[in-house]
Amino acid sequence: MKKVTITTDGACDPNPGPGGWAAILRFENKLREISGSSPRTTNNRMEIHAIVEGLRVLKQPCEVLVRTDSKIAISWCKGAQFAKERHRLAHPEAYASHLAFQELAKIHRVSFQWVQGHAGDPDNERADFLAASACQQAGGLAPVVAAPAATPFIAARPVPAAPAAGKIRLTRENLHALSGSPGANGFTRKQVELLGFSYPPPKGWLSGLIGRDIEQGLYDEVRKAIAAKWKQRKEQGEMAL
Repeated sequence: MKKVTITTDGACDPNPGPGGWAAILRFENKLREISGSSPRTTNNRMEIHAIVEGLRVLKQPCEVLVRTDSKIAISWCKGAQFAKERHRLAHPEAYASHLAFQELAKIHRVSFQWVQGHAGDPDNERADFLAASACQQAGGLAPVVAAPAATPFIAARPVPAAPAAGKIRLTRENLHALSGSPGANGFTRKQVELLGFSYPPPKGWLSGLIGRDIEQGLYDEVRKAIAAKWKQRKEQGEMAL
């Protein structure tokens, strides 16, 4: 039996609202990424749907380790709560996904591993990025791109080493902490240029920073300047924080 690892994630913004899902499949030294979206859903539905879609890709019975940062998705896949009719009625779409997982679990030998989200795990960060991108496309925030069609596995990317001493690896979480919002409107021209982009930055530039290692001093400088700017705006009554 082939041993496959599937790392999954789901996103929804607002919740409920447009959502996206993603799965990263690894077999030996090969990799495949899939993603998709829904115009109206919830975050938890996308989390479990990502697991189901990842298993559907497999063409033969496999021993599968599913890695996810959603404890709810693990619980819904195992589905002990769905023995109660009131839970099935309260969560009909989740129950449908549970049934889909149960059918796939008859084919594959599936186990689960919970992964801490936004903690630097390369596949978790990548799945988060793909799911968020699909979510944005579903919400009309970017051109709609179809999910990848069934293709052969492609060569896997090497797992990056830990940041060197004195550097910090940028994640979606600490980038948002810099700007005070998920967008780029919190950054000045100088700060954008310090991060290596021309001003105004291109669309999607924050996503392009994810995974980049920068000097800790530069990160602290930008964070301090951003905090001062937002404080000044609040004191001037330009905005409420």
